[in-house]
Amino acid sequence: MSSGAIYTDFYTVLGPNSLIPDCGHEALVGIGIFTARSYHRMGVNTVFMDGSVRWMGSNVNTRIWRGLGTRAGKEIVQ
Repeated sequence: MSSGAIYTDFYTVLGPNSLIPDCGHEALVGIGIFTARSYHRMGVNTVFMDGSVRWMGSNVNTRIWRGLGTRAGKEIVQ
């Protein structure tokens, strides 16, 4: 796949805009652990599987953020 779409994943281990740097290697482009990041310091726009887009603040509760990264968590976002 030449579009780079295979490199569009991220993990919810760290919260949005975490101060901890992403974990990857320059020789292995797109392979590593990456969190959601944005030029907006206070949060990130997050796309959900139903197609909706929600603003998630950088200070979101870590347990909720991690739960939203699963498909079985059944968390409700309001």
